[in-house]
Amino acid sequence: MWLSRGPWASRVGYPETARYIERTLGVRCLVSREITRLRPGDEALVVRLTYRPQDHPRMKREQREQPPFSAEDWEIGLLTRFD
Repeated sequence: MWLSRGPWASRVGYPETARYIERTLGVRCLVSREITRLRPGDEALVVRLTYRPQDHPRMKREQREQPPFSAEDWEIGLLTRFD
């Protein structure tokens, strides 16, 4: 698995994303909004929602508390910087 090649640094900005990564990939990620600059050849695992929560109809109906996201709400990709 890509994550087992380590070392790596977490730049996961939201607790919901960190929980999804732990449930799906079995890896605990710290929440960190620190900025990272990729250098040529660096790779980054990208985990993101497929929509902005405030734009999703389900989110607008239930503004008092954010409902849990489902597996199809997420996508995972591997980003490689080239130069």
